[in-house]
Amino acid sequence: MEKQIKIATYARVSKTVQDEEMQTVAFKDLAKIFHYEIVKEYVDFVTGGTSDRPQFKQMMADAKLRKFDMILCWSLDRFSREGISNTLGYLATLKESNVALKSVKESWLDTSDSGVGELLIAILSWVARRERERIQERVLAKYAIIKETIASGKPYVAKNGKLITKLGRKAGSRDKAKRNNTKYLLRWSRERERVTA
Repeated sequence: MEKQIKIATYARVSKTVQDEEMQTVAFKDLAKIFHYEIVKEYVDFVTGGTSDRPQFKQMMADAKLRKFDMILCWSLDRFSREGISNTLGYLATLKESNVALKSVKESWLDTSDSGVGELLIAILSWVARRERERIQERVLAKYAIIKETIASGKPYVAKNGKLITKLGRKAGSRDKAKRNNTKYLLRWSRERERVTA
C-alpha cells in the first residue's frame, strides 16, 4: 500500500467568510481525490503582500520541521504576494525541507514533480535578477537626472519636498558609525600598533 501524503492547507482570506469556505471546501475535495491526509490547516486574514502573517510564519516553521509533505494553496498569489524575491525564498526553503507546494487553481504549480519545481525556481530566479537589473537602471537614470539638474545650478526637488543641492556623502561620514559599531577601527589601530612596534 502506497504511503499517504500528509498535507497542510494554507488559506489567505482577504474578503469574506465565504472566501475561506470556498478555499477550505476545494482543499478537502482535492485531498479526497488524491488520497491526501490533511494534518494541519492554516488560515490568515491579512494581505499576502506582507510577511507579517502569523499562520504563514507558523506553517513555514512547521515545514522546516517536516510536519507534512506538501502545502496545498488556492493559488500562488494567495500563498504570497510579496514579490518574486521573497516568493522565491519561500520556495527554496520548502525545497530544502523537502516539502512540495501545490495550487488548486494553477495546475502547473506542483513542485512535487521535481522537474516542475526546479524549472519554477529557475524561472523565478531569472525574473528576480531581471527585476533587480531594472531597479538598478531606474536608480541610475534618476541619479543622472538629479546630477544634471544640480549641474545646471538648480536644486533638485525630491518627492518629499526636500531640496537636493549636491550629491554624495557628507565629508568624513563614510560608514564611520557602522565601522565603530563593528569595532573595525579599534581592531585596525591595534593591528597598526602591533606592526609598527
